[in-house]
Amino acid sequence: MTKPTRFREIEVGGSPREMGRQHGAAARDEIRDFVAIALESVNKTILVSRDRAMAVAARCIDAAEEYSRDMVDELQGVSESTQLSLEEIMLLQIRNQLKPDSDAACTSFSIGGSATLSGNGIVAQNWDNDPALDPFTVVLTRRPTNKPAMMTVTQTGLIA
Repeated sequence: MTKPTRFREIEVGGSPREMGRQHGAAARDEIRDFVAIALESVNKTILVSRDRAMAVAARCIDAAEEYSRDMVDELQGVSESTQLSLEEIMLLQIRNQLKPDSDAACTSFSIGGSATLSGNGIVAQNWDNDPALDPFTVVLTRRPTNKPAMMTVTQTGLIA
């Protein structure tokens, strides 16, 4: 019987940009290595050139800014502390969306407050992790200023 893997834990807190900088500083080498192989992973399913992937990532930055400036600020902090472009960091966030839907590997759900014992709602998502990406997998606890904390099992460079 093999011993279960325990993923490294990273805890960050503060403003979105501060959290991104802390995350990037804590996992700089892993994030840089993950960016280097992210497109390879996508290209196992569908061929996407680096130029095309970066163009899609750049468009996603614009859409993300409209949705949540805080998310983009956090990604910018990761970018600054890893010395990678914001587009490269965004590619990590969206790389699975470059694949066909059947390869998305995630399911989300929510339960309304009245259906739980505490009366609070629950939102969750599963994640079918590729074991080849285990070296990049971390438990990331984010404690933003004046917002609820969130703990995720994710890969370095991803904010959730």
